[in-house]
Amino acid sequence: MAFPPDIATRVVTLGGAMSIESSALLKVRVTVSSSKSLVWDATGYRFERVPDVKTSELGSEVSFILPHTDVSGWKDAETNQLIDVSAPNSYTHRYTALVEILDEQNRTMRKLTLGPFVVPDGEGPIDLDKTVPASTVAGDVIAVPDLWGQLVTEAQTAAEEAAQAATDATTAVAPVADDVDDLKTLTTTGRLSETELDTHFVRFVDQNGDPLPAGSVTTIHVNTVTGDIDDITFEEA
Repeated sequence: MAFPPDIATRVVTLGGAMSIESSALLKVRVTVSSSKSLVWDATGYRFERVPDVKTSELGSEVSFILPHTDVSGWKDAETNQLIDVSAPNSYTHRYTALVEILDEQNRTMRKLTLGPFVVPDGEGPIDLDKTVPASTVAGDVIAVPDLWGQLVTEAQTAAEEAAQAATDATTAVAPVADDVDDLKTLTTTGRLSETELDTHFVRFVDQNGDPLPAGSVTTIHVNTVTGDIDDITFEEA
């Protein structure tokens, strides 16, 4: 049965798994538990703490649909008091996942616990294998989706594509230009074509999608030991 339409939910996934020694596919059995029972204030409907257990097929993942943990309107079922989530990093409740790795005969190979974790408002599923630790307003540590890791990955991909485009070109554009239009005026025989610039040039825009001010400098700081991007900074002209 689905949750009522006024309850915001999000998909949470975990798995799959295989043996590191033999590459044999394994199953994942996950038990998800809420930290408390809740009442939806608008309707008085109760949502009791009853753990949900799901088991994957060999090599596959499991998924759960769970209510958000950062929306107003929930009451604590024990105290009947509304839970305040107005402060940053505050949540109505948390979830914990007990994970069991099983072989083909359903024998337990390993047990571990993930969480407590939260399900914040947002788009797309949450992969519990990729969560990162964070602090709540109360000071305790929880697991949250790795949004920064996603942004870094996207930035790394863009930088790698730009570097590859420069390598593939017969002769790189030598002069320095402030914007895309200036770069296009520099395209001559033996240099990057206008089509290549449109295809490979990395565009830097602000939070509104507008081009950065002329003369400003955006710097990608690369860790030469790990090969990762440590930071991206912006300086006005």
